[in-house]
Amino acid sequence: MAMLLLFSCKSRTASTVTQSDSAASKATLVKETEDLRKRFMPMIEGVWVKKVYINSIVKTRSPYQSQAKLNDVASIIVKLNNLKKDSIMAGYSLNNHEGGDFTVFFKLGLKPTSLKTNLPDYENQINFYELGYSTKGADTSLILYHCNKRNKIIDSVIYTRVVRSTSSTDAGYGIDYITNKKLFTGKYELIDINGHKSTVNFTDDGKISGFLSFAKYDVNTDFVAGPGNNIDDIIFDLYTNVSADFAYRFDADTLKLFKIDYNADSTLLNFGDLRYKLIKQK
Repeated sequence: MAMLLLFSCKSRTASTVTQSDSAASKATLVKETEDLRKRFMPMIEGVWVKKVYINSIVKTRSPYQSQAKLNDVASIIVKLNNLKKDSIMAGYSLNNHEGGDFTVFFKLGLKPTSLKTNLPDYENQINFYELGYSTKGADTSLILYHCNKRNKIIDSVIYTRVVRSTSSTDAGYGIDYITNKKLFTGKYELIDINGHKSTVNFTDDGKISGFLSFAKYDVNTDFVAGPGNNIDDIIFDLYTNVSADFAYRFDADTLKLFKIDYNADSTLLNFGDLRYKLIKQK
């Protein structure tokens, strides 16, 4: 009887220790998750665009010539309103044509500055992705790491933060924003084919003033689908009954707008007559 009583006491003691250890482990995990959330969120929050694309449009001044730089995950949006205790949902643009989202978990990845995600590798499902960051002085870059089943990094892509926050839910918003900012934003002197002059202003977020009665402009950055998607073009007041579409080209400090012509079967666009010259003002 004494032996049974002793056994029973030991059993109750072991159960108490196990529950205590479990509670401590859970508390530790919660604390680690909170710490990772606090450390990573200021670094990864924002609207991010592939750095190679930004560099290319600055060099070529042509989204059409730079389109290959937007292959695969072209841009990423990490917004605070998608934040949960243990994860955050990130939006992304695929090839600057389709949109989707993936989850970033507040669990350390292969590097001390990367987190695990559920973004799939559609070509090889054994591989996986992690989202991280790097800093250089005051600059922060977002990095998408592509990893294999042996926990080795295959390759990585660097993204530049173009804005910290936005109300937009469009996965391609950052691409449009940075294209506008790098190529169009600023004050211009406009000269039409009759020599008439006016002052025109372009803004980062696609607004325009001083050019006829137009209020908005949209620069084409998506050249995936055709037909008629083979040159740089800009549309003013898209989806209205006064919209106007022009082909464009930069020549030093001058933006030239051309009438758009079509080939015989209307599958390709061509540069027509020059209609407007807009000279950038310093």
